[in-house]
This record gives sequence, structure tokens and C-alpha cells, in this order.
Amino acid sequence: MKHYFLTFIFFFSISNLSAQDAGLKLLIGLSQSQFSSSLYTPDNTSHAGYQFGFEANLNSGPSYMIASLLYQQDNMIAEGNNEHFDHEYSISWIKLRSGIGFRILRFAVLDIHGKVLGAVNAVSDYPQNNNPLSFTDLAPSDLNVVLGLSVRFSLVFVGAEFEKGLTNMVSEENGSASKYDTFTLRAGIFF
Repeated sequence: MKHYFLTFIFFFSISNLSAQDAGLKLLIGLSQSQFSSSLYTPDNTSHAGYQFGFEANLNSGPSYMIASLLYQQDNMIAEGNNEHFDHEYSISWIKLRSGIGFRILRFAVLDIHGKVLGAVNAVSDYPQNNNPLSFTDLAPSDLNVVLGLSVRFSLVFVGAEFEKGLTNMVSEENGSASKYDTFTLRAGIFF
């Protein structure tokens, strides 16, 4: 009996050491973002939006390098209705990210993965001449750290990410500033 148990543990361990494959993921997701200042994001509101793009696993292994390119569009006006697609005023971003991914757990039919990424988000478009918010200076880009968790079943995965702004996105004439944080639920296909 002890021999069977040790054999089972050995094969279970070997199967858990198998690697995450290198490859490309096509991503789509819904985002909820907030400025750190309640002047732009009042309580119980958020800047709802969507994102899509690609994420590449650059090498195979239980931990692997990640690089991604995403497009995100958010409602510039913070609202409580969570309308992700229909915005009168919107702000768009190009997000370039890289970091490390790692497998947390492996089950018979699915894997649970985590990731820690650094991100540079460049503002690609917003209504400069008809700005509905009162800020006077929107930074052309900001730096962020991203923490994510995903579940992969075969070629399909679902996940959640939190992106924390590290640098100020908005500056005011009075010297106050605000960072921009985003929570995203996403799904995708690995190929």
C-alpha cells in the first residue's frame, strides 16, 4: 500500500511540474476604473469600459515571461450604471505590459495561474477641446503594476486583474493630483 501511495505522489508531482506553453492569447474584457480623487470619480461610481488585445507567453515553464499589448476605452464620466460600451465622452489607452506569470495549481482539467506585470499606459484619445471633467493637465502616460489571477481550461481561460496606478494621471492647477486604477474581468483563447 505504501508503495502505491508513493507512486501516486511521484506521478502527481511529475504532472504538476509540466510547463505552461509558450504562445499567444487573444483577450477581451470589461473594466471598471477609478481616479484616486473623488473629484473625478465620486463615491459609488466608476469609469466603465472594455479592453481587448494580445498577451504572449514568451517561454514555456512553470514560470514564464509575459508581454502584452492592449487597447482600453473607458467612459470619461464616472457613473453608477456600469455601461461598458456606450459613452458620450470616452478616454482611450494603449497599454504595453511585461512581467512574469506562474502556475499556482494544476488539476486534472484546469490550471490556475497568477501574474505580476509592470505597465506603461499611453493615452491615445480623449476629448481635449470638450473635456467634461475639470482637470487641466492629463499626463500622456502613466506607470502601473498589475496583479492577475486566471483559470485555464484547455485553450480557453477566464481571469481577473487589478492594475494600480503608481504615477499621477491628472494634475490640477492647485497642485493636487490623481492616479488611475483599473479592475478587469476578461476571457480569452490561447493559441
